[in-house]
Amino acid sequence: MSYALDHDEMLKNICYGLYQPCLGIYHKNAWMAPKPMPQPIHQNLDKAEELLDEAGWTDTDGDGYRDKTINGRKLKFEFTLLVRSGSTTGQKTAELLKDNLDQIGVRGHVRPTEFTVFQQKTLNHEFHAYLGGWGTGADP
Repeated sequence: MSYALDHDEMLKNICYGLYQPCLGIYHKNAWMAPKPMPQPIHQNLDKAEELLDEAGWTDTDGDGYRDKTINGRKLKFEFTLLVRSGSTTGQKTAELLKDNLDQIGVRGHVRPTEFTVFQQKTLNHEFHAYLGGWGTGADP
């Protein structure tokens, strides 16, 4: 999914150019940041498709979406992505990811969710995936 997302579009058009690409969980100037820092991931749909193919997720029935047989059951690569309702940036980012995943045959469903319900579902592990972030100061 990281290779599917158009990070440049997200940073430029959704975040208005106010953010830098993420290089991990620490800012590059933090004392606890690894040296050297990891490189940012850029969209690479070919690489994303290659990794999905290697994992056995292919479009076996020609419907445009990837599937895989697991324990005798044919499953579509499809999931629901929770995002906090009221978060314009979060919802736009989730829709961008959904659109990008469609390009490689993965079906995502964006579900805006009221914050307290969102928080409870994440704490109870009642989700396929979610888009959210919490933060504290940079120095532990």
